[in-house]
Amino acid sequence: MSLNKLQKYLNLPIDKIEKLTSLDISNSEIEVIPKTLTKLVKLNCANSKVTRLPSDLENLKELNCDSTDITTIPKNYTKLTKLVCSNNKYINKIPSSLDKLQYLDCNNVESIVKLPNTFDKLTYLNISKTNIPKLNPNYFPKLTSLLIAGTPFDKISKHFSKLEELDISDTDIIRLPKEFNKLKKLNISNTDINKVNKDYINLTHLNVSKTPVSTISKDFIKLQDLDISNTDINRIPKEFTNLKRLNISKSQVSKINKEFKNIEYINITDTSIDKLSKNFEKLNTINNKKDFDVSNMKLNDIYKANIL
Repeated sequence: MSLNKLQKYLNLPIDKIEKLTSLDISNSEIEVIPKTLTKLVKLNCANSKVTRLPSDLENLKELNCDSTDITTIPKNYTKLTKLVCSNNKYINKIPSSLDKLQYLDCNNVESIVKLPNTFDKLTYLNISKTNIPKLNPNYFPKLTSLLIAGTPFDKISKHFSKLEELDISDTDIIRLPKEFNKLKKLNISNTDINKVNKDYINLTHLNVSKTPVSTISKDFIKLQDLDISNTDINRIPKEFTNLKRLNISKSQVSKINKEFKNIEYINITDTSIDKLSKNFEKLNTINNKKDFDVSNMKLNDIYKANIL
């Protein structure tokens, strides 16, 4: 019955379905995955009606079961290198047998409180909005991306020194190790961190929204995306000429440097800036693809900027 329903959904003959190596039934009404699909290497059942994964799919290497009611990940899926099981109410553990995982996303799976110590091949780990309180860096030696937003973390080990991406927003962490100088993407929004280490010179993306941070080092010249909304920061270094996206909403910034010629998006909502023409008229002529958020702004002096 399940195979017939899948056949109708895919509009393929059964013999071809059973030879599939990749299957995407995301956002569908499919409820059951036939256990005969043993050749599957990739399976995407995100936001589907599937509640159970057949243990027969032992060749799976990539699995996305985001936003489903699946209760367990079969422990014999030992070939998995990528697992996305985010936004799930029922999964409470990731089997230790999945020791080939390189990518794991269990964002917003509140019932998970710890991870096995066998995931030493992970390079990407998202455990945001879980109840995991800490990680031992010795068990995750290859991590380059770590997202722990909204977790019970109150500190992070300096031995995660290979990190290039880190999200600690909405945590109780109050300081970051200086050893994190390989970071390219950093989100510390809604924390009590009051300073971003000036040695983080490789940063391309930085979010300090809703923090006590009051200054940004002029050495962050690689920045392309900067969010300083809801802060007391009153100045953006003119050296940030690589900026493409800028959010200064509800900040103390009163002027945008005309040197920012690469800006593609800027949010100046609820700031004291009410004259953009002098700062942006030339820029808008050079770069026509501007997207200005000017809600709640005084618009009488910006007609020349062509942003309406």
